Amino acid sequence: MTELTGIFKQIEEHSYTPDNCFLCGCELSDDNRTIEHVIPKWLQRKFNLWDQKITLLNGTLLPYRNLTIPCCLNCNNRHLRPFENEVKKAFENGFEAMSELPDEILFYWLGKIYFGMMYRELFLDFDRSDPKKGTIVTPEYLDSFYSHFLFLQGIRGQIAFSNFFPASIYLFKTQKPKELESQWDFIDNQDALFISIRMGGIGIIALLQDCKSTKKIEHHLDVHKKIELHPLQFRELSAKILYKGILMNRTPKFINTQTGKGPVETHMLPLQGFSSKPIFDDWNDDDYSILMSHILRLPLDICQPKKGQTYTWLLKKNGEPLFIDIKDDLNLF
Repeated sequence: MTELTGIFKQIEEHSYTPDNCFLCGCELSDDNRTIEHVIPKWLQRKFNLWDQKITLLNGTLLPYRNLTIPCCLNCNNRHLRPFENEVKKAFENGFEAMSELPDEILFYWLGKIYFGMMYRELFLDFDRSDPKKGTIVTPEYLDSFYSHFLFLQGIRGQIAFSNFFPASIYLFKTQKPKELESQWDFIDNQDALFISIRMGGIGIIALLQDCKSTKKIEHHLDVHKKIELHPLQFRELSAKILYKGILMNRTPKFINTQTGKGPVETHMLPLQGFSSKPIFDDWNDDDYSILMSHILRLPLDICQPKKGQTYTWLLKKNGEPLFIDIKDDLNLF
């Protein structure tokens, strides 16, 4: 058996405790201990989220201000802050500036938020009335996200992607409700490594480990870039991309190489493999309608008026994008 060294040794020996940095795994002390806000403080201030609550995996609520994870001073200041500052600056300069950000920066920023959500749940009881039931998330569960956690080490310059990119990332213009809190929306899905964030006039949707497979459908989504999406429309688009990710029937596999003291180079093995089967299973409107009903928080009979027929708020009958003014009452019920 090959002895683990370097970054792989750090990951294998990572202790999932409040006294270890979530990113590098080092032991925390009074001298190097900090906390990392999973949803950045600048976003919480911008959208008045500090006292708002987010829904966790077990259905319970946690104030955004308490959504923090343990982090060392070095990772926080030297590695995480530069990415945070770049995203913040781009956000403040608007949609075009966000669109010009390198995909890698958005991947690390979104990937940290996605992983941080689960990491925080390591330290929260699944049932507060019965701590014996354990925590919402276990270290064993986090271990199943090994590749994603390995890729996050690129934040520290430990990993480089060779001839592939792990994610599909989409940006859309969105309308802004009057209330600041309503200008923020967050969705994630662990099974598909999916995250969707609407912040003001910018909507970002990502499948963090489909290795750009769904990017092949991006030309079908271009029509939605012609207008500013209503919040409901952005959720519907999030449901569409999430469902496409769920239909992916391959699990990407990677090999890692390292020469000298540079970063580990990660290579993706051919996704198609030796199978002639398509990478995505067939789209099923009935299954999609159930998912859309959940994401849009609407009754199924609204999302699917008839079996096999899914309603859409995204397009007119002629296929042109449907603009829904945020000032209008949708009269959904």
